[in-house]
Amino acid sequence: MTPTASVTALGPRAEDTVQRIRQLIEAGHVSMGGRLAPERTLAAAFGTSRETVRAALVWLEQNGEVHHRRGRGGGWFSLRPNPNWPVYSWSRLSEGQERPVKRPLGVDLSVPKFLDVQKFTVATQVVFAGMTAARHEVCQGLGIPEGSSVVAIYRVRFADGLPLSWERLFTLPDRFPGLLDLDLSGSLTEIFSNTYGVHVAEVSERI
Repeated sequence: MTPTASVTALGPRAEDTVQRIRQLIEAGHVSMGGRLAPERTLAAAFGTSRETVRAALVWLEQNGEVHHRRGRGGGWFSLRPNPNWPVYSWSRLSEGQERPVKRPLGVDLSVPKFLDVQKFTVATQVVFAGMTAARHEVCQGLGIPEGSSVVAIYRVRFADGLPLSWERLFTLPDRFPGLLDLDLSGSLTEIFSNTYGVHVAEVSERI
């Protein structure tokens, strides 16, 4: 399911709740790390039932937009960037203990590697992998005509079970043939190097 799938399997109230939750996330009305307010709080804010909020959140999870974690320190978390989710700065990653993720800027080290060094349990969720029409900024970056089709890969990185970063990759279909048939849950840098003989020569970071 693509990240832009329309809401068609829900009733009108749940559809409205989906849109209102999205608006909260986009406006940054979430806690650090993308944590959403409890279901009961959302239901009161929206003037609807907790069951309706739960149905909307489950739909959003199936659509790759939120993630539910059970147990202590659990709850619903946004899988999309927002003003309160700066990359590499999630600091409450271990059962309520303060445990900052340290990202060495300017160092050529992949996300899984620097998390592994810090003894985090690393996981990756592929939210979307397929062909899509490139947006204006993607066309500019790749030097291709407006509306061209590109390979798009959207992923979420997790550290100790909680969302850490949102990744988007775009490339030309004929640049890496068969890319979408590979296991995309690991290091893309290693895939490019080992499978296609393409090595990263320069990394640009923007904060």
